[in-house]
Amino acid sequence: MTAHSHGAHASPNVVVECQALITAPYRIVANSTWYSQGKITECSSPPPTSCSLSVDMQELVNNEYGGQSWQTVSAAGGNPHACAVGYTVTPSYTCLSNLANHDFRSYGILIVTASTTGESTWTSGTESIPCE
Repeated sequence: MTAHSHGAHASPNVVVECQALITAPYRIVANSTWYSQGKITECSSPPPTSCSLSVDMQELVNNEYGGQSWQTVSAAGGNPHACAVGYTVTPSYTCLSNLANHDFRSYGILIVTASTTGESTWTSGTESIPCE
């Protein structure tokens, strides 16, 4: 899933922006830690003054009202940095429960800054993951 920032205006006629890609949760080998990843894939020229890319791995949990909500179980990134293609953040999570399937998703936030700030948020598809 690709997300585009809303863009930040460096001057009245110049829009600077970056694009980022977020992955759904995945694991490299069976019985291992789960990962999500966010990566800046493209930036305008000139690039924004700074970027902040963060990715949360979230689990769908039952709440006290009988419904469900997404709860962050792992997070990475979120600090301002130079807007560079290839910048990557990778949260990881090891399931602490039984073999039952759990629903996880990745949630990303990309903030770009120039003289004004633009922000985009997006989520990956939900993955039903057996916690082995």
